[in-house]
Amino acid sequence: MRIRVMIRGVLAVSLLALAACTDLSAVRDFSRLSAGTADYRALVDRYGSFGNRLAYYRERPVDVGDRAAQREGLLALHTALTGYMTALGDLADDGVVSVSTAPLAEAAQKAALFDAAMRPKVEALGNVVARAATAGWQQRELGRVIEAGNAPVQDITARLVRFAEAQGDDDAQERLAIRTAYGRILENPRSDPAARRLVFERREERLAELDARAGARNAFIAAMRKIAEGHQALHDGRDRLSTAEVQRQIRAVNNDLRTIGRALQAAIF
Repeated sequence: MRIRVMIRGVLAVSLLALAACTDLSAVRDFSRLSAGTADYRALVDRYGSFGNRLAYYRERPVDVGDRAAQREGLLALHTALTGYMTALGDLADDGVVSVSTAPLAEAAQKAALFDAAMRPKVEALGNVVARAATAGWQQRELGRVIEAGNAPVQDITARLVRFAEAQGDDDAQERLAIRTAYGRILENPRSDPAARRLVFERREERLAELDARAGARNAFIAAMRKIAEGHQALHDGRDRLSTAEVQRQIRAVNNDLRTIGRALQAAIF
């Protein structure tokens, strides 16, 4: 009799453990895909080196502001989004948060170097991750994390979209500088014909690189918007994350993120 009671007890505990761990693999995959996409920083690097590239084509220094500091602020937005999404994936996988909170705290300080309005948003995401890590939260607290994180996620992704869209102006300036610099040689009747052909080919290569970057920039914008859409879907369904409806929505977002991710990896910056 005691053996039967013990067996029943073990089975009951096992069933409770299985029930406690809900399959949220779609949420986990969304979190990891988002983290990987948010860690794509080539556009930020291009932004930081813009002044040097422009000066290459012009005869005098170009004042584009303190882009080195602004670059650090932009990287802080990427760090916050990547760290938060990684933590979300840990919780969805029914694990504890593995993210170090120190970089997130540092990111909150640096975000203002790019946009002062972003500092509280980055700080909010860092606080959510820190609270989850300190308290040892797991899957059952996932809805609380999503609820607290949604507003800053929406704000940060929207700001990164605006940043990426504005890079079209940088490309327009660089395009003009390329055409002007190479044009001086191509339009000079005294230039050696062979040299002009080489200069023409070089100019076309540089312009083609700009065209390729436009495609990559559009892919990055699409990725940020898709992350915002996916997280909003999680927020709206945070009390029913394991339902077929929410899982279907998130899997559709995941498919789009995978496609966008492949485009980014193939892009030339």
